Amino acid sequence: MKKLLFTLFLLGSFFTLSAQTRTAGSAKNEAMELLREEGYAPRLDEDDDIALKIQGYNYYIIITGQGDGSIFVTFGTNFTTDQPYQKILEACNVANRSKNVIKYYTSKDDDGDVRYFINYEAFINPRDDFRSFLRDALTLLPSAVEEFLSDNE
Repeated sequence: MKKLLFTLFLLGSFFTLSAQTRTAGSAKNEAMELLREEGYAPRLDEDDDIALKIQGYNYYIIITGQGDGSIFVTFGTNFTTDQPYQKILEACNVANRSKNVIKYYTSKDDDGDVRYFINYEAFINPRDDFRSFLRDALTLLPSAVEEFLSDNE
């Protein structure tokens, strides 16, 4: 019995140690594959980030490796608006208080142009289900964008 338990322990240790860490490159490949399976047409943009269209809007997936097998993922979109900065800032603050996983923020360019961003962000470690994260983002983010646009444009 001890030999069997020891063998199972060694086997489990082997699979744990041999598990692949997730890099930014492998995560991009995984994301591109899932997006194609879901019927989207993703592409890599000039910054090597994933770009795709959802309901007529441009979305981006930015994946940054953390060096420990985990990644930081930002899945979002951004808009330029003619609304005053203070109005959009307040709208972002209101939206941030009512949403838990969507992040809203705004900035003003050097030219004075007001831009706002709507993102779904997370740290994903090697054992996390990256595909589930992407599926959740594909479901939640477009509806949050539509809601924000209808309330603020």
